[in-house]
Amino acid sequence: MLNLIPAPRGSVHMQEGSVKLPETVTVSLGDFAPWCLEAFAARLDGHVEIAENGFITLKKADIAKEGYKLTVTKDGITVEAADESGAVWALTTVTELTAEGEALPIVTIEDAPHYGHRGLSLDCSRHFFTADEVKKVIDQMTRVKLNVLHWHLVDDQGWRIECKTLPLLHETTGTYYTQEEIRSVIEYARVRGMEIIPEIDMPGHTRSMIAAYPHLTALAKKRSCASLAAFLRKFSAPVRTKHSSLSKSF
Repeated sequence: MLNLIPAPRGSVHMQEGSVKLPETVTVSLGDFAPWCLEAFAARLDGHVEIAENGFITLKKADIAKEGYKLTVTKDGITVEAADESGAVWALTTVTELTAEGEALPIVTIEDAPHYGHRGLSLDCSRHFFTADEVKKVIDQMTRVKLNVLHWHLVDDQGWRIECKTLPLLHETTGTYYTQEEIRSVIEYARVRGMEIIPEIDMPGHTRSMIAAYPHLTALAKKRSCASLAAFLRKFSAPVRTKHSSLSKSF
């Protein structure tokens, strides 16, 4: 029985024997973009090279989106997929089968996701993770073929996005992601077959915004996010009409 999470939804045909990955794994890309190898190479500590006649051969095939057919023989590995995401998941399966240096079984696996949206929500407004920590979360998610990260970036507890037009938003919060860090995380996720969906709560859940720009409300006085939360428990402060025009500045 194969130790794969999630278990393949399609057929699995095993035969006797096994094969070990070479010390440097060569891959024939075919019509696939080179980025689909990035996660695979990272998991093998960079010991992956593109070659014309590689140990692993990628082929385009009429297969469901994100699906793949993985064929392992003593002579090498063939991956058939319709798109780069399918190739990424097939190569993820290869790394699962070779965990801790184990040899790959001689096997043919056909697999495709049951759900198109397979995600996790990460609330970095309330509990801040550094960009590197977010990437570690992405690594663990993609190992089990999750493909969507719901990244909660703005709420009452903090505005975590660098905003160059309204800098008090992130400066008042104190800990935030620079625009370059956000681009880096998005690209890191993309080459691992993952989409990032940001959450920016507007017009509700905006204490972090009010703490930065109190003139938008009837409060006027500048307060920290924490003290503002305690203050607003006593009553609800109306927000002026300038609120809507502020959102256009982001």
